[in-house]
Amino acid sequence: GITDGGENTIIGSNAGETITTGDKNTIIGSLAAAVDGAASLGAVAIGRNASATTKSVAIGTQATVTGATGTAIGEGTSVTAANGIAIGQGCSVSGPVLGLASATNPITTGSLTEPNIEEYLTVVVNGVTRYIALYSGTP
Repeated sequence: GITDGGENTIIGSNAGETITTGDKNTIIGSLAAAVDGAASLGAVAIGRNASATTKSVAIGTQATVTGATGTAIGEGTSVTAANGIAIGQGCSVSGPVLGLASATNPITTGSLTEPNIEEYLTVVVNGVTRYIALYSGTP
């Protein structure tokens, strides 16, 4: 279906079907897709049913990125926030943070409400979720 796009690499049954004018996409795997469709740019989706938005990376079976410039690595991993990073099976990131999980301890990042917290890292240690926060001002 590509009519005017260039420098795309698409391998797999029904992979990259929606791209028509997109450029520089790498879509590998059965049903792998560029979420932005026709004019997607620089999306990387590798794995069965993986999907990524423009300038995002999704690696793993059913890994998905719907937030701008996000990264999801691992089976069933998802990022819905802009600039979010999720690593580990079943890890889900919905805020602009880095989420880490293991196959036995998948997590979903919550929302921290302290007014001075600008960024935070969510880490699961022995099944317990902990946050490492970057504050503005004095905590």
